[in-house]
Amino acid sequence: MLENIIYTGIKESDFYGAKYHKSITMFGSNKNGNISLNKRYNFRFNHNNVIKNDAIIDDYFTSCLIRETDENPNARFCYYNKQRVSHLPKILQKYVVFQTDEKLLELLNNKHDSHKWASKIVKTLKYKYVKGKKITYEFCLNLFNGFEKFVVQAKESMGGAGTFLLTKSNQQKVLPHLNKNEIYSISGYVENNLSINIHFMISEKKILLFPASIQLIDTSNDVLEYCGCDYAGYDKYIGNLHTEVVRQSNLLLKNLQASGYRGVGGIDFICADNKVYFMEINARYQTSTNVLNYALKQSNLPTVNELEAMCFLNNDLPDIKVKVPYSKTVVLEGQQRIKHSKSDIIFLDGYNDKEPLDKEVYLYSVLHKKSIYKPKQ
Repeated sequence: MLENIIYTGIKESDFYGAKYHKSITMFGSNKNGNISLNKRYNFRFNHNNVIKNDAIIDDYFTSCLIRETDENPNARFCYYNKQRVSHLPKILQKYVVFQTDEKLLELLNNKHDSHKWASKIVKTLKYKYVKGKKITYEFCLNLFNGFEKFVVQAKESMGGAGTFLLTKSNQQKVLPHLNKNEIYSISGYVENNLSINIHFMISEKKILLFPASIQLIDTSNDVLEYCGCDYAGYDKYIGNLHTEVVRQSNLLLKNLQASGYRGVGGIDFICADNKVYFMEINARYQTSTNVLNYALKQSNLPTVNELEAMCFLNNDLPDIKVKVPYSKTVVLEGQQRIKHSKSDIIFLDGYNDKEPLDKEVYLYSVLHKKSIYKPKQ
């Protein structure tokens, strides 16, 4: 099913358990058919620093795809992020498989437009859309009574890049990062919330929802930065709200299915005050996909990657029932290394401690066979 396809994405572990012909990744080992950017340059670039490194990443994928198609005109590529295919030269886009409706991808990639679209279907937070030059802490206070912290988000953001947590104490640090002429969405920051992600799969006739996870979010650097996930603790902390997560997910996905969306994706919600609010839909594999794939392989079930292929090869999607008793920590440059237990699984993604590093770059991930989420006191 995937034997003749080359996976093209950020981390080698993102397709854990899926048997692609080759893989082209930013972070990888350069072994077992992997071709990695960090090994090419002997440097680990921060993929979330889009201003600094976007051109380097796009040029790398473009050069690799050109080389592979020159060597084999029948080469085909599964791209990690459906929307990012538009960054490839038109001549290469025809080699990418498992793509979906282009207009839908544009809608979902624009966080502002997707908020407006989803607000007609499910519950969303209240947003205001303002040019960067108008945004101040006092301005936000006047927009949202009862809030003391605010989420300021660019229309395109991923992994926390472009999403800021604005407070009274950090305004002098955050505001200079905003583009004066760019439109940002502003919402009140809901304290004591649970950030939730749920994978989905859409074929022509079927919608699959996988077990959901708690997203571990670090706010210490004035951004909402993803630092891991917890599937194992989800049921304990979400409780009866999971029914509402599923209900809203299905409403959104039926709409996407009818509009022509096919393949994998993920939905982010936040849960607070016994309510569930939609945040965004990601038209791509999730950072937590490798944890889900690990559980699927342990149960001898198809991986997320293999299931996506079924959506486009006219195969019926099987019903998937799997338990995911795992969590994951993402380790970045500058962070204290975590102590590993003997039962932990390490996704190195080509990391070694002698490799020169970009600031705050991804190093490796640790899969734990237990829950690690700790509610804020």
